[in-house]
Amino acid sequence: MYDRNRGMVALVADTRGTFARLARPGGTPWSALGERLRIATTAERRQLAALERHHSRAARAR
Repeated sequence: MYDRNRGMVALVADTRGTFARLARPGGTPWSALGERLRIATTAERRQLAALERHHSRAARAR
């Protein structure tokens, strides 16, 4: 999903009522109002996948 308030793409970890709990690899999860979310575009999904790969590699390098 794309959070219009934060200008970031993220995965939905949980939903409660009108709110969704969003998370990005290595980041702090946050809550977002459902009406401020939209489905991520193909390019935004690729961006999130690249971030996941980067985070995974960085974690293995530690």
